[in-house]
Amino acid sequence: MKKSLLMILGAAALLAGCAKDLSPQVNDLQSRLEQLEKQVESNKKAIEALQNADFITKVEETETGWSITLSNGEVLTLYNGKDGADGKDGAAGADGKDGDAFFKSVEIKDGVVIFTLTDGTSFEIPLEQEFKIEFLEREIGVEPNAEVKIPFTIVGKTDETEVYVVASGAYEAEIKGDFVVVKIPSVITKDAVLLAADNGHGKTSIKSLNFEQHSFDVGNYAGLASFWGSTATFKVSSNVRYTVSTSAPWLEVVSTKAVVDNTVTIKVLPTPCSYTRTGEVYVMDAYDNKVQTIKIAQGGTQPVMVFDTGYKTLADAIAGVAKNAGVTKNGYVDIAISETQSPIEEILAIPESDMKYVVRVRSIGGGKAENCVIRGIKINNTNVEVHDITVEPFVKSAGTTTSMEYAYGIIVDKGTTKPVSVKNVIFKTTDEIVEYKNATLFYAVGTTGEINVSNCYFDARGSRVSQIYGGNVVFDGNTIIDGYPSYAIRVGQAGNGVKFVNNLVDTPVFVDVHSSSSNTTVTIGDGTTDNNRYSSKVTTVVKGSEKEGVVIKVGEKLSSGTVDLNGTYTFATVQEALNAANEGDVITLGEQEYAENVKISKNVTIQGKNRETSVIAGNLEIASGVTIKNVTIKEKAGVTNNVLTLNTGGNYGWGHKYLFRVENGANGVLLENATIIADVADATDKFEESVSTIWISESWNVTIKNCRIVTTADGAYCANQTYDSKNVVFEGNEFVGGGVKDWSIRVAAASNVAVKGNTFHSKYAIDVLNTFTGTLVLGDGKLDDNVYASEVEVALNGNKNACLVAGANFFPTDVVFGHRESVMIDPVWEKEWTANIDELGIKDTRGFALWNGEVVCGVADGEKNANKQYISSYPMVSVANGSVSKTFATLTEGAGFTGWVTGVTVVDNAGKQDLLACGVASTGNAWAATNYDFYVYHFTSPDTYEVALKWTMSASEAERIGDYLSFRGTWQDGEILVCAANTAATIGKYAYSFMVKDGVVAKEPVKIALSEDVGNKKSGTAGIYHYKGDQYIMANEGSAPIIVKREAEQFSYVGIMDMTNFVAEGSNAKVIRTPQFVTIRGKEYMIFLHGNYASSNMNGAWLCVVPIKNENLAESLTSIDAADIKMMRIAPSSVPAGNGFAGLGVELEGYGCKIGYGLRHGEIGFVNYIP
Repeated sequence: MKKSLLMILGAAALLAGCAKDLSPQVNDLQSRLEQLEKQVESNKKAIEALQNADFITKVEETETGWSITLSNGEVLTLYNGKDGADGKDGAAGADGKDGDAFFKSVEIKDGVVIFTLTDGTSFEIPLEQEFKIEFLEREIGVEPNAEVKIPFTIVGKTDETEVYVVASGAYEAEIKGDFVVVKIPSVITKDAVLLAADNGHGKTSIKSLNFEQHSFDVGNYAGLASFWGSTATFKVSSNVRYTVSTSAPWLEVVSTKAVVDNTVTIKVLPTPCSYTRTGEVYVMDAYDNKVQTIKIAQGGTQPVMVFDTGYKTLADAIAGVAKNAGVTKNGYVDIAISETQSPIEEILAIPESDMKYVVRVRSIGGGKAENCVIRGIKINNTNVEVHDITVEPFVKSAGTTTSMEYAYGIIVDKGTTKPVSVKNVIFKTTDEIVEYKNATLFYAVGTTGEINVSNCYFDARGSRVSQIYGGNVVFDGNTIIDGYPSYAIRVGQAGNGVKFVNNLVDTPVFVDVHSSSSNTTVTIGDGTTDNNRYSSKVTTVVKGSEKEGVVIKVGEKLSSGTVDLNGTYTFATVQEALNAANEGDVITLGEQEYAENVKISKNVTIQGKNRETSVIAGNLEIASGVTIKNVTIKEKAGVTNNVLTLNTGGNYGWGHKYLFRVENGANGVLLENATIIADVADATDKFEESVSTIWISESWNVTIKNCRIVTTADGAYCANQTYDSKNVVFEGNEFVGGGVKDWSIRVAAASNVAVKGNTFHSKYAIDVLNTFTGTLVLGDGKLDDNVYASEVEVALNGNKNACLVAGANFFPTDVVFGHRESVMIDPVWEKEWTANIDELGIKDTRGFALWNGEVVCGVADGEKNANKQYISSYPMVSVANGSVSKTFATLTEGAGFTGWVTGVTVVDNAGKQDLLACGVASTGNAWAATNYDFYVYHFTSPDTYEVALKWTMSASEAERIGDYLSFRGTWQDGEILVCAANTAATIGKYAYSFMVKDGVVAKEPVKIALSEDVGNKKSGTAGIYHYKGDQYIMANEGSAPIIVKREAEQFSYVGIMDMTNFVAEGSNAKVIRTPQFVTIRGKEYMIFLHGNYASSNMNGAWLCVVPIKNENLAESLTSIDAADIKMMRIAPSSVPAGNGFAGLGVELEGYGCKIGYGLRHGEIGFVNYIP
């Protein structure tokens, strides 16, 4: 700085000495020098003030630098290093020198202000954020004697923030997590509940909650909505906010915003039904309590429609065809049959005509073939297309010019020369038809026109599927089940050309070429390959033999594959199975990789046998409702492409690659329990070569649930894009990476998207495009339950204000763009044994559980007599926030071998949680007296218990039991389980089950033998814990846990839990304690303590969580990936846990759980866990 000043002064002196006429320039330099001196002094003072500042509250950029406001109110002016103005022209004029540049930049990042000086030095000072309590509502409508949970958030919350609640009058209030729980008195008063928060740095916020009685005046809807669709309105007047929802998809709420006083409009969609249908509209208060239900009825359409004209019967419709203006206008006859509550008891007789007839379900309003049932169709020399209906014949002939009197479904009668198409028709047989035995579902006699029967479903139940006595018929892609025992389809008489391709056949005899056949060709397959698929039930594909005038062509059968259709047929590829499938079918993939791009245009389910090994390596394009589950979809170089074949046009073609694309117009798509991986290292600058993992556009009712979506490839574009789609739900997923765009989910245009219970590992969790005009709901709309891991810099990225102006909605309404929270295993408190526990005389606690939010410590110790027998017990305690909270009633009966209580567990008693405790029964040793009495105590509260069980072992069969206690089922229907230990003298041979029925414990146990290999593999004391069904796990004192299967009278060996990726210390054995199984947001986990065991001790431990996959304990635990293990260290104590005694308990709460744990002689603690 001094050098700069001297240079300026030197230049000024030189100029002054050279010429008298340069005085203006000298004066200008003098002025600039004075200006720089002021800047220098200002910057010096600013640096001194910044060094002593606690916080900065405001940063503003100025023309010459920055204005900084400190937390004490002082305002500092900082100058930057921008160039000074040029000097005035003169004979020897020179450019003005740089302004002083102490401060190069000032920027705000991650809650701090970073100051950078011109020499590169930087320092940072915290930016004090606004600190305040926020409620969605502070004037709360309530009912007397109710309990309400009111969510709140704290803006600017710090680690030191403490929150308090005070209730006045008769109100009672407490804080539970991020909720204020208020008990409303019988008389609602003007008293308030106050919530106060202190950030630990001198800032506080206080907000009040006031209550008034609900005032809801909800109108009704008394009209009958039109079958063509209409709107229904009713008035709602309320003093509190409310929302509106409906029970049926054909009732749509026009406005979804929470309102106070409004006319509610419900859009009623057109109906395909001939009967009146009824739906419900629900008015909900701000806390999702149902205030009122409004019923809306919609009148049915006429049973039969010919274009816009309705008819009561099929016969009336045929009679009215000549008079129907739509027929004249369109040049054909459209007979649309409504969905009915019972079959139409008519046969549709189509007369000979030069016009085309179309017979179908009325599709307006979403009509379905299975709900549109008629008794039969007779076609007389007319071009007819029948599709998407059900034909269920009864014992009454559809009419035929032959002398046969059988029952028929569809008959193409003699003399028909015009084409007939029958597609997507369900042929069903009633019990009456089954008993009748002489029905034929499709019959053609004496015809010469082309007849095509495709994609139909024949459920024959012993009836004839078809008889062709003269006709050119192609059966293509049909499903044929349980035909007549002698044949499903018969071909006879003269003039036949019958072909069978791509059918699924599940009947003993497929085709019979009758002896009456002449001038006939029957082709099975395409002439070279028999591309029909046959179940194991098929014994004969075609019977009959060639003769003069009769040709039978049977192609070579296709080889079987590993893609299973309905458990009946197999295919080599997924696409082949899809092509053969009918609506509602289930396709199961084998455990292999299928390198193909799959196009799905049917309502089917595709599932894998194993999520990890059933792999589609390519992509999926979906253009209709479909369920995909339990598979892996991954990118594969040379296979995955950008080709769209189902896109019907519209928007969002884009042209780059994809893995899972829900196409324009799709409705009802579920992707569940799947893994989608874009991890091919194919970095590219070409957009068309990049890949979007999940793409959703112009679709409805799409759910992505419990999936793992990995988008880490060099060439990956993004994890998701959702454009112009309604009712899209992302729930319980894990997003890993976000491609080059760094986002997991993008919402754009008029999309309505709910994002709940997901975990994000990308820079931007959700990107809100500036075109977004829809609705985005996080969590339940009040509480965001998504988890933003450490990789997330911004939870919501985008311009919120621009979207709001455009018409977007965000719930919660106060969602913050840029905000993120991360919760995994979050310690709440932990405590080593200290005086406040030891002063109670608790020297030896072995059993631990979590009961009503507090850690219960089972007390093993007490006073002994000279014979080492316990004569009195110290009381059990429960611990909260590191201090003893409750002292239990003292036990007076049943001192065990090692003390009074060693095993504790919680049991469900009619929805309430009770506590069970037990002691050890065993032969004596050097430390303890013999005790063969096994006691179980049942606590309904800390002050109240009963002896639920006293059982005395026979001395000759005595084993050590009771070190660990578990329970399966409920107190109304369950069992107490303990396992015999391996001691120095014996190997424990049995597990003991004490059945519990309606709160009464059986007096004698059921002894369940441990198989020899189980007995030999366990070590020391043991507990046995139920997962589900016959699957159990045995946790041992000194060896790895054993997975066992429960059979009638034995626990047999299944496998050893994989402990490879758990923490190792020397050669110690890796063990676990008290595993607990929980389901959180649809996923299953095992939570347990893990320790290293040596020389009868375990020092410190790890609280661990691992996922249970596919409801299979052995599959999940015999091989555990390191990435699946979540661990928290529990510090070693000065005294190791003798015999490795430790335990924990779990209570579900919200979107995660609470865990209380303890180690003998060591630490006890409490954590929150959100997976």
